[in-house]
Amino acid sequence: MARAKHRFLRGLLLWDLQRDYKARLWAERKSLAELDRQLREAQRRHHQVSSARADWPQKFGALTARIEGLRPRVLGLQGTAQAALTKQQQFLQGIAVEELKAQRDRLNTYMVQARFALASIYDRAAARVAPAPANGVAAALAGDAQ
Repeated sequence: MARAKHRFLRGLLLWDLQRDYKARLWAERKSLAELDRQLREAQRRHHQVSSARADWPQKFGALTARIEGLRPRVLGLQGTAQAALTKQQQFLQGIAVEELKAQRDRLNTYMVQARFALASIYDRAAARVAPAPANGVAAALAGDAQ
């Protein structure tokens, strides 16, 4: 009974292997083709990196030489820019000083006008408070003052 069962299961396993063989073979071939494609891509990128590494000294050597050739021009322009910046700063400081002086003069003018206005207010207030001399008390006061 065990042998029959063993033979039956063995036959079933062989039948399953035979039935799925084409599908597994197709999947493996597809997987192999994908691996080949990835390998070619990796080789292509490796070649690009290698050639870029080999070209690096030539490309950057030319760029370094160009930078060194432009260095005096850059230094000259920096000096010119610094001089212009200093001149601009002095100009702006002059404008600021002039504006502050004008503002100080306006404030002084306002101060003088405020003092005259205050004096005028005091004069008007004093003129209203002082009553006109009346009766004999004012005359007596006036007589004592003489």
